Amino acid sequence: MASLGAKQLPPVTVSLSSVAGWLKGPAVPSAGAYTRYFLALVRHLQGEAQKAGSDYAPRPPQYWEALVGRARAERKARGGRPPSAPADHVPAPAPMTLPRAPAGFTGRTDEIDQVLRWLQPPDGDGERNEEAAAIVVSAVSGMGGVGKTALALHAAHQARARGWFPGGTLFADLRGYGDEPIGAAETADRMLSALGVKTRDLPPTPDGKIDAWRQKLAGLAAQDRPLLVVLDNVREPAQADALLPGTPHRALLTSRHRLSAMPVRRIELKPLSAEDAVALLDRALRAGGIEDDRVTTQPEAALEIVQLCGFLPLALRIIGALLGDEQGRPLAAQARELADERTRLDALEYDSADSAGQPLAVRASF
Repeated sequence: MASLGAKQLPPVTVSLSSVAGWLKGPAVPSAGAYTRYFLALVRHLQGEAQKAGSDYAPRPPQYWEALVGRARAERKARGGRPPSAPADHVPAPAPMTLPRAPAGFTGRTDEIDQVLRWLQPPDGDGERNEEAAAIVVSAVSGMGGVGKTALALHAAHQARARGWFPGGTLFADLRGYGDEPIGAAETADRMLSALGVKTRDLPPTPDGKIDAWRQKLAGLAAQDRPLLVVLDNVREPAQADALLPGTPHRALLTSRHRLSAMPVRRIELKPLSAEDAVALLDRALRAGGIEDDRVTTQPEAALEIVQLCGFLPLALRIIGALLGDEQGRPLAAQARELADERTRLDALEYDSADSAGQPLAVRASF
């Protein structure tokens, strides 16, 4: 087998069947030269993945060395036998309760990248402290409709697509800004059900539900199956504090408050830039493949609309839906309707709900 990479390795014969065994699972590279060849192979494959333009994030050699070490220890514990499974065995799919991410998501590239960096499971050089296990995506106090939930859902869907959370990706709207906020125990009950715990096995008391949730998290951690929890609309720490997991799990929160008493990292979301706001309006009008060029042919009116909407994604999605129902309406006419401050909130309402069941109304968000 030819050497992979610039560094010359000691001469050793590695058969194609051995390489196939390493890659498919039955075989484990032995210590010494075989491990170095395995690491060279991994380095080569990671480089090819990057050349192909995939989303794969390369892991450092320490990660692979630790992985091989664990595999050797497991094989030794089995008396040298490879792992066995029934021929028809299919791993159970990871639980997933994320709502569909809002269509037409625009901008926020830096924020998405930052959240994904924090969500990425720790490698050999990664952080493993409790503080790194939760992220709060928060906006200016009282600023509804700025796109916190959309950002969290897009990041969570991307993390799930990359296979970072085999334990599952769970979502819960805590309704912290509604008339009936949901407490930690009720949320724990719902998430335990999503993870397959039968109703008859759920503890009856709030403390029991929280304890069962923590035991479930510990069990998933012992199985090396990280879980992502997305908690939306958290008003105060008491709603979420008892639900936050430790490593290797992750939690992603949204709130209109900074939640400064909680040991979390934060991203402050502001309204979109004018350019991104206009692009979002254009995408909203073209949703579903509709050839609607009003934004490009009426740019001054489009800019006036996004300004009157405060550059808020929720307001722009509502206007996009309203204009989509009236495809012949000039944008200037919509801008004139929004210009009256006394009736603007009435105009920013659409008789429907989003993918998460929330009303499409700026007044409701505020």
